[in-house]
Amino acid sequence: MNNSFPALQDVMAQSKESLANTQETMLGKCTRYIMIGSVSLTEKTQIVYLESEHEKAPVFWKFVVYHNPQRWEISSFSFNTSPHKIIPPSLLNNSKDTLVTHKS
Repeated sequence: MNNSFPALQDVMAQSKESLANTQETMLGKCTRYIMIGSVSLTEKTQIVYLESEHEKAPVFWKFVVYHNPQRWEISSFSFNTSPHKIIPPSLLNNSKDTLVTHKS
């Protein structure tokens, strides 16, 4: 970020704080992360799927990570509260949990 625009830095910091507050209001605090699975595309590129558990709802994450000479870096990510919009069917179908139905 260009340091010649301190007002822009302030706006971005406020926006980041506002987003975090909105997320916490909607979802509650994050209590833990669970690794759902990963897919190796190449020796240096993987797609990693996670769930972040919050007090009010889960959030599902997809990270594309790349191994550069120093470390793993996130090259892109997406998230959604609907698992079907983030997690591929192959991982959803391998779920360890079974659907529980209640008879009325």
